[in-house]
Amino acid sequence: SGYCAHIMTNGRIWTPVATIFLMLIPGCRPGIDLGQNQSVTLAILFLGWTLACRNRPLLGGIVWGFLAFKPVWAIAFGLGPL
Repeated sequence: SGYCAHIMTNGRIWTPVATIFLMLIPGCRPGIDLGQNQSVTLAILFLGWTLACRNRPLLGGIVWGFLAFKPVWAIAFGLGPL
């Protein structure tokens, strides 16, 4: 997810900095400790967004299709950046 943020911002945000900020999201640490899928969902969301930013909307849509396994997280993470 940090690398995807680096690509989406055209290199303005470094990968380690983006990764640290993503790890500071409330609930990230408990999600990793409890084996929940917030981190995977965030990675899917960022990867789809990155592909859409790189003019590959079909691949981005396919990746976002993987969010169908838990659409509640798609809504929560989709509204977060807004």
